[in-house]
Amino acid sequence: MKSVLPLSLLPSLVLAAPTVTLTQNSVHPLALDVTSSHSTILDIQYHMTDGEGDLLESRVALDADETVQIMRLKPNTQYHVRIKATENDETDVVLTRNITTASTGVDIFDKSTPFATVEGSPTYEVLVVDHQPYGQVAFDKAGEMVWWSKTGSAKTRDPLTGNVLALAGNSSLSTYGLQETTILAEDVADIALDGVSHG
Repeated sequence: MKSVLPLSLLPSLVLAAPTVTLTQNSVHPLALDVTSSHSTILDIQYHMTDGEGDLLESRVALDADETVQIMRLKPNTQYHVRIKATENDETDVVLTRNITTASTGVDIFDKSTPFATVEGSPTYEVLVVDHQPYGQVAFDKAGEMVWWSKTGSAKTRDPLTGNVLALAGNSSLSTYGLQETTILAEDVADIALDGVSHG
């Protein structure tokens, strides 16, 4: 005869929420690294602690010890980051932290005023341009600089957001207009535009 233990005596399996770390990226001063101790789905929210700017959020699936970058960050700025992990239909807040981004070391980028003046009603989230001799620079629709890559190509993109609009071409000062691509650098649309350049 089989014996049956009462439910109260059966061993229970409780899966602990993942350990999530948030650190400054070692290569890009305007990026933060998020790493999870095991496979999970993370909901990442972050915004400037001074109340300015938008609340940025994204959902990403990570494998164990995989790292994803938080981007669209201003230099020398404090952000509040809140991360939730979802596993087996259970959601837990696994990290809540304020963190201050590094400076770029370039005076025109580190100043507190907007990098560019944007007029009208922009529909893009991030505009990437060549700004020699400094490399690729991205600014948001408020004109704030939120990405900088000294050596990255014009195909460098933010993995946590949608399509990106950039000046077309990256090999000369001339450009035929604007190019919209996905975060995987796949072409979406080309817009002919006169009177613009990478200079």
